[in-house]
Amino acid sequence: MHPEKLNKKDWIDEKNVEIRRIIQERMGKRFIQEIGSTLINEGVKAELHRVDLPNDPDKFAHYIKVRDSSTDREYYLRVPPTVTNANEAWA
Repeated sequence: MHPEKLNKKDWIDEKNVEIRRIIQERMGKRFIQEIGSTLINEGVKAELHRVDLPNDPDKFAHYIKVRDSSTDREYYLRVPPTVTNANEAWA
């Protein structure tokens, strides 16, 4: 009901992956800033970020920041942690 109140603790503490994805989606542009990330690579059309996840089996995740050209909306998609290049993640 109040996506502006969602924060890092809500996202990190959520065990259900689908609900975590919805929290991420509702956080919108704030997601990366709120969760805390490190920019690991900047490509032509996207940025690749690393997010540390202490409760996740992988311990970290990579997210690509993309923009929908029809709506100009920015959002983040999780990509495999082996992807370290933003252009590769975008492709």
